[in-house]
Amino acid sequence: MINVRKTRLMAKCAGYENAEGAEDIRMSRYFRADYVRLNFLKTVFYTAIGFFTVCLLYAIVRYDSFIDDVFEIDYEKIGMLVGLVFLAVLVGSLILTWLVYTIKYIRSRKRLAAYYRMLRQINIFNEEDMQLKKLEDK
Repeated sequence: MINVRKTRLMAKCAGYENAEGAEDIRMSRYFRADYVRLNFLKTVFYTAIGFFTVCLLYAIVRYDSFIDDVFEIDYEKIGMLVGLVFLAVLVGSLILTWLVYTIKYIRSRKRLAAYYRMLRQINIFNEEDMQLKKLEDK
């Protein structure tokens, strides 16, 4: 006889594993601090690449004015300004990174807890089936 509740639980588990479960299971290998720290490193790297790419594009667009004023530009002031803007962008992106990945990790743990509860319920159904099978064999 097919146990309908067990079949539904198995279908939910399979759906979860195929959708967001793979990401949640991969994420569960990390402690929260390690997961957020890893994404901090990624954010620093990608923010630096993006920021300096935008600076390079700006310099290319304004190339004519840079060439005209090459000896009159205060490079120290521009360097300080670019550095401060970079730090502001970096701090803002790190705050957003911390917020987003902490929430993502917490939600993932809640989904995993529900998934593991379903697996325990399936295991209970399996044990009941095994006990019934043993009784039928006797």
